[in-house]
Formats: sequence, structure tokens, C-alpha cells
Amino acid sequence: MLHALGWDCEDPDEVRWEYRYTSQDNPVDYALFVGGRPRLFVEAKSLGRDLGDHKWRMQAVNYANAAGVEWCVLTDGNFWQIYKSNATGDLDSKLFLTTCLYPPDGRQPAYEPGYVLSLLSREKLPEDEIETLWTRLNVDRRGAKALQDSLREKDAVLVRLLQKRAGLTKGEVLSFLDRARIAVGSSGATPEPPAPPPVIDTLLSDGPAGASRPTSPSAAEAARKAWTTRRARQALMPTASPVADATLGGDPLPSSTPKLPTQRELEVPLLRAILKRGGDITSRNHGAQIDAELADAFGLDQEQRRARLANRSETLWSNRIRWTRMRLVKKGDLDGSRRGVWALTEQGRRRAAE
Repeated sequence: MLHALGWDCEDPDEVRWEYRYTSQDNPVDYALFVGGRPRLFVEAKSLGRDLGDHKWRMQAVNYANAAGVEWCVLTDGNFWQIYKSNATGDLDSKLFLTTCLYPPDGRQPAYEPGYVLSLLSREKLPEDEIETLWTRLNVDRRGAKALQDSLREKDAVLVRLLQKRAGLTKGEVLSFLDRARIAVGSSGATPEPPAPPPVIDTLLSDGPAGASRPTSPSAAEAARKAWTTRRARQALMPTASPVADATLGGDPLPSSTPKLPTQRELEVPLLRAILKRGGDITSRNHGAQIDAELADAFGLDQEQRRARLANRSETLWSNRIRWTRMRLVKKGDLDGSRRGVWALTEQGRRRAAE
């Protein structure tokens, strides 16, 4: 699965097995690295293990907390649970998303598997989209709970406010609050994210796991066979997606998140922009120029150009171009040996000129 999501499990700069943050720590099964630091821990259990077991849940969260890692996953390969380890509150408060590839009862999970797993991909995780969605859903969950509590308790301030604004008697308001509580409860306290595009198909056909990663042939072939069976497609994509040609870089997030070109779409334009400037440039002198030039080439509006990463000053657009540069280094089109220098290799020059 990690291969299919674009992670190079043979590269210790990306994935480390049996990882210990310190020599005294218990090892975590998989640590996924972004920018030289562990970003997400994956604790894998045998297929069929009860992931509701408090011991397993605490183990996953405690391992991440001890290493200062915000995100952790507990999975048996079929069921997937994502936790924000540093969230306040009990374990249930830290649980972010859950999904299941093959539901035992045949019912579709609340969160579509392809969507949930795409948030853990090598392309998405560095872009903080998981953090953006956590913020949104956490606010909605807490807001919904507070509203339900107010309706259930028939908060005196709320009762007086409705009496005044609606011109109702106290008895009428209390009767209304009973009906409103049922309506809010039936709508669900946990809002669902938008329907995702079919990212798993893209990952296996032409996404980062398909061509740009030096993955093990046997592992890649096993992943391909597993995910392209008819049963897997039906489980992952129970309903047709309105975005038929979406790639992993497309944003299955709230509509407020600007949709940008994917890293794959940016590769050749970025190579050509570097070649146009001599093929050996520094990000300090040319980075802003290239950002603006590519934004013009793709017709980005001001919202797309200015949108920023959560809690950071860097724009989403600039961040995506920097990750595209790292992707090109991995593929051998750019020389990454000099810090801050974007230099085309012979392979990169040929590709830019094609």
C-alpha cells in the first residue's frame, strides 16, 4: 500500500522500518519522513486483529507522541484508523478518520477508502492537506456537539433568545428544541468530506508510484494486482466520480482549497523554465520568477497564487513547485547535490527539449 501511495520503501530518507526515535523507544513498524523528519507513523497489525483494542490504539498514539510526530495510523491492512496524536482529549478525540477496504457487513464506510488513503500519499502529506481537513472537521464536530448539548439541555439563554426573536412562548420553544435536537442528531455530528476522485487508479497507472519511484518489481506488481481486481474497484469506488480524469494532485478537499496543477503536470514546464535560464540556476535568484512564469502559463488566478499553507507563510503554489523540483531530482532530471541550486542533468535537458 505504501508503494502504491508513492512512498519508496527502499529509501531510508522516506520510509524506515522498525524505527526508534531514541534507542530507548519501542520500534514503530513504519516511519514516513518528509523534509528529513518523521511525519507519520504506521503501526501494522495482523489481518483481522481488533483495532478497537485500547492497547493497540494507545500504542500507536504513544509511539507518535514520544517522537513528537503529529500523525499516526493503526491498520490491519483492511481497516485504517488515522489519529492526530497531539490533539487534546481522550483517544476518541484524537481519532480523525477511519475507513475499511472490504467491509465485513458489506456496508460502505463513512469515509471512502481512496479518499482517506490519498491524504497519506507521498504527494499529499507534505502539503498539509490532512491538517487543513482536520481543522475543518474538528471545528464542525465540536460545534455540532455544542449545539446538540445546548438543544438537549434546553439552554436558558437559547430559550430566551428564540422567544424574543421568534415571538414564541417558552412552551413552544421547548417543543421546537426537542424536534430540532432530533433533526441535528439525524444529520450526523461528523460531517463527511467531499466525494473524492478515483485516486487509487491514478496512483497505479501514472502517479508517482507508477514510473518515478524505484520500487521493487515484485511489490509493485503485487500492489497492482491487488488494486486492479474488480472486487477492489467496487470496494474503493462504489459510486461514479464526477471528476473522471482527476490525478493525485487534484484536490479532494473543501471547495475553499484552490485547485492547482499536479506535480506531474508541472514537471516538463519547470524543466523548460530552468533550461530557458541556462539550465543551472539558484532558487534565491530565480525562484520567484519561475513561480510567476508557471502561474501565468497555467492561467492561475490571484486566489490560487496567494493561497497559503496552514500555519505557514509559504504559498501552496510555491510549495508545490519546490516538491516538483524534489520529484525531478528523484527521477534524475535535476542534480540535487548542491543546496539551493536547480541544475538540469543531461537527462533533464533532453526531456525539456522534447
